[in-house]
Amino acid sequence: MEKDINSKKHKQEFKLKKYSVQLRLFLLLVVDIAIIAVLIYFFIPIILNYPAGTYGTDFQTELEGTNYFMQIFSTALAILIALVLIIFFKTRFITKNFDLIQNPPNYTEKQINKVKSKLFQAPYSIYLLSIVIPCAITFISRSHLMETTLKLVLLLFCLLTIFLTTIFLYSAKLFKQILLHLPLTDTSNIKHIPIQTRFFYNIFPLLFVSLLFLALFGYSQVVSRTGNSEFEAYHNDILYICDSHSISSLKELLSELNSSISFSNDSDYIFIRLPDGSFIDSSFKQIEFSDFFVKYLNEFSASNKGRVYEYYGLNYQAATANLDINGETYTVGIYFKILSNDVFCYFILAFIILFLINYIFINFFSSSLTFDINNLATNFDAMSNEHDLKFVKKITPITNDEIADLCIAYNSIQELTFNNFKTIQNNQDMLIEQERLASLGQMIGGIAHNLKTPIFSVAGGLEGLSDLINEYDASIDNPSVTGEDMHEIAGDMREWIEKLKGHISYMSDVITTVKGQTVTLADNESIEFSVTELFKRIDILMKHEIKNALATLKIQNNVGDFDLLTGNINSLVQIINNIISNSIEAYGNNYTDKIIELTANRDNSNLIISIKDYGPGISEIAQAKLFKEMITTKGKNGTGLGMFMSYSNIRAHFNGNLSYETETRKRYYFLYYLTNQTLTFQ
Repeated sequence: MEKDINSKKHKQEFKLKKYSVQLRLFLLLVVDIAIIAVLIYFFIPIILNYPAGTYGTDFQTELEGTNYFMQIFSTALAILIALVLIIFFKTRFITKNFDLIQNPPNYTEKQINKVKSKLFQAPYSIYLLSIVIPCAITFISRSHLMETTLKLVLLLFCLLTIFLTTIFLYSAKLFKQILLHLPLTDTSNIKHIPIQTRFFYNIFPLLFVSLLFLALFGYSQVVSRTGNSEFEAYHNDILYICDSHSISSLKELLSELNSSISFSNDSDYIFIRLPDGSFIDSSFKQIEFSDFFVKYLNEFSASNKGRVYEYYGLNYQAATANLDINGETYTVGIYFKILSNDVFCYFILAFIILFLINYIFINFFSSSLTFDINNLATNFDAMSNEHDLKFVKKITPITNDEIADLCIAYNSIQELTFNNFKTIQNNQDMLIEQERLASLGQMIGGIAHNLKTPIFSVAGGLEGLSDLINEYDASIDNPSVTGEDMHEIAGDMREWIEKLKGHISYMSDVITTVKGQTVTLADNESIEFSVTELFKRIDILMKHEIKNALATLKIQNNVGDFDLLTGNINSLVQIINNIISNSIEAYGNNYTDKIIELTANRDNSNLIISIKDYGPGISEIAQAKLFKEMITTKGKNGTGLGMFMSYSNIRAHFNGNLSYETETRKRYYFLYYLTNQTLTFQ
């Protein structure tokens, strides 16, 4: 019942629906992709220098079967689907382990750490895959236009990096909320993500993208300006030849062009469109142009001063002019490349150099930050492992920032911890002494009660002997007393003596046991003893407490006296007595049959001493803390030290173990240790 209440409390404190993480990320992703699509729609024509009037119009639809808007929409939709799948597959561990996240107390530390590892790693893998995969898909699908595709992929990379950083930060925030809900576990075996890596993921992408975007935009402007300059120069040369020379034949036109035109690049060349629509170069060879080039020449060149583009985003253009020869119209043009590939490579090289410079400086800064934090972590670790805290070195602040504040706080915590440690040590010594005195008082009360009856019996026996002695003395000179009477008096005296011997033997056993119990747990004295001797001492010492509690102690030795133990019997007696006392107190006044069973059994080479009662069992709260800290269910009347010290002594001094099993109206305590002549219990 209590477990169910705790489970409901966890659910109330941490409200998380099964698919809420995925839905939140999907919603943010849709917003990001919509913004990216809008920005791509406006930036692509600028970065790739699209010819005006050709995209998003009937011109493009007739040429490619689709328009610019549909291309952007389909690309954005494909990217969205890819990213949705990435997020789904990288976060489905949350839904698979939803019950663990909601009710972590029901699972082992290993299972919890497995989920924690994925929570640590997932935001980074989502971030990388969400950028790399869409760029790779775009590059592969448009690889036939290498230069244009490369610039398009770089632009897409910039926008994805900027906006998917929000996915990274938001997913990390959501996962942190889950991590805060999970219980504290030892995560030292989980692969760590250095703070240097986190710093790069949070800061470096924006700097990287800024430099890359500036390089793309700068290259675009250089292409635009160089293209305008090249076009003006070639167009003026063509107009000058056409206007200032009287040309009567095609051969004469080509001769004049070849002799007058000087080219900026070796790849530039002259072409002429004949009246029949075919194209030739300056050597009368037939040449062909793309459908885009021909369509643009027919529809836009006249309104664009004779300028013609090869295709979207390509750095090839043409300067053209129409010329009439013998009543037929010829189109004279110069096909030119605006910039060589080397220029684009120079821009990329400049970007790489700037990138490396910034990387070095950021790496240096993050390494310095990591060093400062590691210094703190190392000192904290040393403080946690140091038994005498006064030998832990204080940290000297080497900066004047928040790290310095942490160093000062660490030094203060260390001093405070040392003082608290000493206080706890003193209090613990006091509690141990109080527990010892309480046990001593309880033991003395039992001794007094155990010795009271035999002392009265001895006193009565002495009176009886005294009467018999007087009777015997008076009978010596009495002639009426026969020898048979004298023998009868002697027999009565012998009977009283035998009774006194039994009482005296019992008192001797009690005194021997008490004398042994006055030896403290710190005493390392070892003797050989049997289970029978151990149980005998326990029976003597616990008899008074058992009788007062109206309880029954059933002792059963299933190993006999064949196995001798070597160790401090008094410490072991005190530990078992403490557990039996706990069983008595667990019964309280609510039970009529208060049975406690003390049993010794063999399990191969192990001796198992079990203490069993039929009380209310151990609560879940107590189970979580039992043997780990001092816990008591007696309120102000208990310290919790007895069971804690019993467990510590069994583990440390007896090389054994103390464990328990519990359920309603039943609980067991088990003491395990080896029974052989080479083992010493101290």
